[in-house]
Amino acid sequence: TIIGGFADGAWAMPTVDPALTVIDAQRARRAIRIESSSVALVNLTIRNGRAGLLGNFLLGGGLLAEQNQQDTIILDTVVVHDNSAGGSGGGVAIFGPAEFHDTQFLNNSAGEDGGGFWVGGELQYQGGEIRDNIAERNGGGGEMAICNCADLVFSTNVARTGSGGALYLRGGE
Repeated sequence: TIIGGFADGAWAMPTVDPALTVIDAQRARRAIRIESSSVALVNLTIRNGRAGLLGNFLLGGGLLAEQNQQDTIILDTVVVHDNSAGGSGGGVAIFGPAEFHDTQFLNNSAGEDGGGFWVGGELQYQGGEIRDNIAERNGGGGEMAICNCADLVFSTNVARTGSGGALYLRGGE
């Protein structure tokens, strides 16, 4: 688990403020890559990531998680904004299952599917905002195989040539 949100001098207990801990890739590269493991990211911001070369380098501008179906990626009180990918998952691309809690995807873009996020496995998403994301094909806000989602706010997400401006559900491909 990686926990952010610590104000100066408050090291015992984090503040629930993702703006206090920022991982900024400065539009030069992807911000985070996770391989074959369950990981939780809590109280932080992932911004200005870019993925745009070949193969998996095209996926997940802010975060790429190449885990198997037994490992779950958890984003809890995370803001993912201003990331881009030449392929799928402008904000994040997660190969296996994922859980998002009180997480925002804002102003991310993908050259293929899932402007905000692309999840290859089941997604549990409780509370958050998905706004101003763009996908060239399907899922302006996001794309996933299976979704158990509640208490989400969607606004101005766009799927330019495909389906699902807000979300695109692949149906368990």
